[in-house]
Amino acid sequence: MKKLLKGIGLVFIGLLVIGVLFGEAEPAEPEVIEYQQTSIATMHKDLAENAMKAEQNYNDKYVEITGYVVSIDSDGEYFSITHTNEWYDFETVLCNFSTEEQKEKFVNNYKSGSKITVKGKITDVGEILGYSLKIKEI
Repeated sequence: MKKLLKGIGLVFIGLLVIGVLFGEAEPAEPEVIEYQQTSIATMHKDLAENAMKAEQNYNDKYVEITGYVVSIDSDGEYFSITHTNEWYDFETVLCNFSTEEQKEKFVNNYKSGSKITVKGKITDVGEILGYSLKIKEI
């Protein structure tokens, strides 16, 4: 009887191991991101009033902002946007590309002065350089 139970136990463990190794994995659910809609002007006002609080409120958070393209990196790594369409406005957000597809879409559809809406994650907040954003969607 003990040999029978031992044999059944070994078969069960073997089937369990095979199931784990070769079984179908459950499909992962897509990541749902909630974006905070805000303006570049509001973000820079918050930064000027209290840089520490702006850091807490925006860093590592997902935002959706609309602005105007004011500069484009010649190496294709980033572009900057501001809330006005003036070249001398220093209240900008540096938008870093995440994928080649984003770069291609940007190059084909935008230039300096273009109005653009960007969704992404704020990766840096600072008094001197302002905000940096890693693009999720253009």
